[in-house]
Amino acid sequence: MAEPTTCFKILRTNTVAEMLGISRATLWRWARRGLLPPRRIVGPNTVGWVESEILAWLEARPLRLPSQEEIDKPSATRSEPSGEVR
Repeated sequence: MAEPTTCFKILRTNTVAEMLGISRATLWRWARRGLLPPRRIVGPNTVGWVESEILAWLEARPLRLPSQEEIDKPSATRSEPSGEVR
């Protein structure tokens, strides 16, 4: 009996760039730097990304990065002096 095969939806470059809201140039730069899941060779001149891997990568990204102001802001959990010292 044959083993079940797994089907992957392959996304082309333009689709992935559009999903991520970046240009094709940025997509390729991120791919070269290893910042994205690995691309798959689909044909002699064709590459793509597995949709589920891109979606998982995207889900793992923070919703937003903290601003410098938020980083520099004192934590609310720190105890502040209750009165002035003279």
